[in-house]
Order: sequence, then C-alpha cells, then structure tokens
Amino acid sequence: VCDNLVVSIPPALLLRSASIQSAQELAPPRMTFSYIVNLVYSENYLVKSYYLYNHDHKHLPFRITLYGNFQPITNGRYRLTVEVISAEQMDTNKIIELCEKELISMKVVAPTNRVIYSECAPLKEGIPIFDSNYHKSAMNVLDITKSEMKNALVIGRYRASSWLMSDVLIEAKLMLEEEFGHK
Repeated sequence: VCDNLVVSIPPALLLRSASIQSAQELAPPRMTFSYIVNLVYSENYLVKSYYLYNHDHKHLPFRITLYGNFQPITNGRYRLTVEVISAEQMDTNKIIELCEKELISMKVVAPTNRVIYSECAPLKEGIPIFDSNYHKSAMNVLDITKSEMKNALVIGRYRASSWLMSDVLIEAKLMLEEEFGHK
C-alpha cells in the first residue's frame, strides 16, 4: 500500500497507466516539429562561444553548437549543429538554406565561409506548443489527477506552472517541504 505518490511524469501518462477512464478522453497537446541541421564549414566561426541560444522568432536556429570551439580542429573542417523548432512542418532542403543564410546574418559565420557538408534530420517528437490551449489542458489534467488520485503529488515541469529548470526545482522543493514537512 502506498500512502503518498510523488510523480514528475506527465499527469496524463499517470492517469492512463492507472487505467483511469477520464484520461482516455484527453487530447494530446499540439507538438512542434524539430530538426537537427549539421553543417561543416571550410573556415572558423566568427564567434568563440561553445553554444548559442537564439530566441528571435524571426530566425529558425534555436540552439547552435559550435564544436570547433571546444574540440581541436585537425582537418580544417568546422562543424556545427543547428537545432530548429517550428510550429509547422518544413522542407529539409529549405531549412538548410535558411539556416545557412541566418548563420551569416547572425554573424556566426562569414559570408565567404564555404559549406562543405550539410544534412537536416527531422526528429520524431517535438515539444508541446505552450499556448493558452496547452495551459488549459494541462490544468484540466492536473485537476483530474488531484480528484482521481488523492495521494498523488505532481511536481516538475508537467504541472505547467514553471518552465525554467531553476524555477521547476525551487517549486518542487517547496511543494515537497509543504507536503512532508521537511526542510
């Protein structure tokens, strides 16, 4: 017998695994399309960072990993990986073309830097699109979990109340302290 259950998985999965009927009616969240773009350049990058995060919604690249800045280059090839997150499905050749142009406009690589190799791989799963529908759905699932599984405490990102990992961890710590009375 379990007096308390602390979970950090999506509550909808918890409900489904417990065969709670109301969970079968829940629609999954709308997901993004994610792509990994691998590019190899003939010259070094214009930036010294290991990673770059780009939050400008006008650009495709979300995160860029510049391997040559933290691994020795012995063959004159400067590799980088661009992670792309899109609300819509896109043509992989178009993604490569746009990433190459945007890396130049972002001043990551020089306009004269030649691409030696390129590939774009779509990922099977993206991340949920965090819009108002997602938030309403997440709160609905949380309410069902609380009413159907009174001994379950849902902590973590899937509560949909915090996004940044530091905030998620602080919230989880405070919830556990409140629930179990420990500090």
